Amino acid sequence: MKLRLPLEQINVVQPFGVNYVDFYRKLGLKGHNGCDFKAHRGCGVYAAAGGRVSYVGMGGDGGISVDIEHGGFKTIYYHLLRYSVSVGQQVSAGDLIGLADNTGTMSTGDHLHFGLKMIDSSGKTLNHGNGYFGGIDPAPYFFYRRDGVEIKNKDWDKARAYHCYYLPRKKWNDELVKSYVLWKNLGHRPNYIEANAYIYGEWSPGDIKNPALYSVYSQITKLEFLNGIRPYC
Repeated sequence: MKLRLPLEQINVVQPFGVNYVDFYRKLGLKGHNGCDFKAHRGCGVYAAAGGRVSYVGMGGDGGISVDIEHGGFKTIYYHLLRYSVSVGQQVSAGDLIGLADNTGTMSTGDHLHFGLKMIDSSGKTLNHGNGYFGGIDPAPYFFYRRDGVEIKNKDWDKARAYHCYYLPRKKWNDELVKSYVLWKNLGHRPNYIEANAYIYGEWSPGDIKNPALYSVYSQITKLEFLNGIRPYC
């Protein structure tokens, strides 16, 4: 199985399998069941392989989405602004299938959620009970070309924890008190990234005041950082 990267510019913001503060466990998953790529609103999303479009529409968690069946496996594209294909249409790898956005109840910012599942001849997902609703990690199957040479992607084999903060549910009173403490220390009302980093990431107000640490505290916890994990850049 070989997959083309679904965007022109690739920046992984949440790889497969991470489960920050048990966010996905609350949804019945072991962890994130796809790979999230940073994608500005309106940028092109491309088919990762040739196949037949099996679904287009507006879902709940995934928002506007497209599914493509490729014979033995299926690729999934969530949170689109709109799609440019129709059910039954044959597409080739690299064909434009839609534009990225932030649609869906589980999206917290512009990005593309890319999913990969193995399917049988009828299109039914195999191994649905694997803890990821049948999803498998797409990273090992991505290839790209450089100077005419095909290269297997290794860009995010090394980092498992570069992921966006979400807002896990703790007691609202606890959140409110900690947000107020952070407000006093920062001298301004904290935005959701700053609040997340303090309440759930265990970063100190001093860390959050340091602009050099923004790309770190906005993505990983203090414990992860101390354990040697670093975000993608």
